[in-house]
Amino acid sequence: MTPKVAKKERWVRARLLSQAPHAEDRQGKAVESAQDNFFAEAFRLSPHLIGITDLETGLCLEINDACLATFGFRRDEVIGKTTLMLGIWPDPHDRARLIDRLKSEGSVRNLEVSTRMKDGELRQFLISTDLITLREKPCLLTIGNDITDRKRVEEVLRRTHEELEQRVQERTVDLERTHAAMRDSEARFRLFIEHVPAAIAMFDRNMRYLVASRRWMEDYQLTGAILGRSHYDELPEISSRWKEIHRRGLAGEILSADEDQFVRDDGSMQWITWDVRPWYSGDEVGGIVIATEDVTARVEAQNALHEKEGRSDQVIRLANFGIFDHDHRTGQMYWSPAMREIYGVGPDDPASFEGVCSVTPSGRP
Repeated sequence: MTPKVAKKERWVRARLLSQAPHAEDRQGKAVESAQDNFFAEAFRLSPHLIGITDLETGLCLEINDACLATFGFRRDEVIGKTTLMLGIWPDPHDRARLIDRLKSEGSVRNLEVSTRMKDGELRQFLISTDLITLREKPCLLTIGNDITDRKRVEEVLRRTHEELEQRVQERTVDLERTHAAMRDSEARFRLFIEHVPAAIAMFDRNMRYLVASRRWMEDYQLTGAILGRSHYDELPEISSRWKEIHRRGLAGEILSADEDQFVRDDGSMQWITWDVRPWYSGDEVGGIVIATEDVTARVEAQNALHEKEGRSDQVIRLANFGIFDHDHRTGQMYWSPAMREIYGVGPDDPASFEGVCSVTPSGRP
């Protein structure tokens, strides 16, 4: 007898047959027999784990091949045994709670349970159970799906998610500390710039003030809160030449000048030395830093001295004086044109103190 026929006979034996069936009974029984055969085939061929157990005793009445293959039992090891005898339930109280729930609700859907295989491995299943009547006895029809691999993946994903959350939290703490340190550093930098005894200002790419020293405010006669305001709005007299210098600085160039004119809006003139340097945010130019020094007094003093020297030279030439000047600290000697002519020294000949001592007027020794 093949296994298939045996299964069919088992299901047929489960039917209650009358001793003298009538024609209508025979027709009804034929339909029921066909239904039994269909159910038996579906039961046997289903890839889902299916089992039928007695409600009161827990004895296993039928189990399909998928269930046997998954749990690792033979049929003769299962039929007539209880799930507790087979050790399928790791905790017997779990089955008792399932039975109580079935008696009160009539069915259970998509319940996650842990069961033990024949080799002792614990696996996770998603089961649905209904109360049925078989051979006039209440029984349990249980269908299950093995979700062990899915649960393992979910657990890995959960742990990965927790690790990522932990890393994000740690990263957030690190970023907050970094931002706090940067804010402290920026505050110290601003304090340094504001109080440094030099005219320094820092601008963004749109030439808006980020920080400016007090000397800068004084030198350019700026008042009030200028941070965030445009440099060109604060000093509208800035010429296109200066704007081009700023543009080149924003393009990454370093530029400077020892003396340069800055004509103010009221017509006055400042002489300044200046230095323009880009500052970087990562690899990109974030803006420029401008450092200047007002050297108007020095330039005006130099111009006055040059003017005075020019007038002195003119007086000497007009008076035709013979003058020489010797700086004992540097050793430099100055001969006026008339003095060179008196001593016969050419205009391009070097003049020295020794020459004065060795040469007599008219070039005679």
